[in-house]
Amino acid sequence: GVVPTRKLNTIQKLVARHWQGRLAKEVLQQRLEPGLWAELEGSTSQEDMLRRAKTACNRELKALRLEKLAIRQGSRTCQGENLLERYGLLALPPAEIAQDDRWLP
Repeated sequence: GVVPTRKLNTIQKLVARHWQGRLAKEVLQQRLEPGLWAELEGSTSQEDMLRRAKTACNRELKALRLEKLAIRQGSRTCQGENLLERYGLLALPPAEIAQDDRWLP
């Protein structure tokens, strides 16, 4: 199957096998995601290819972290709004007290 860009360890093993001559370029291309392969394709050495793979992996992981953070902040905002609504309702006087003329303007 195709190896996700965030699986750096697996990608490093595949790249090493490719540069040792144990894995054909076509097979490596099939195993990697198309975007990652596009970045690695022009590499001149194993070290260069590994460095590019690590950069791509870090970029992918950073994007995932930011996405999770946005989701967490979004849910936190919703929770805050829900609490404000609940406390707002608690602050309202009960119906019978509200009907009392002391609460009327």
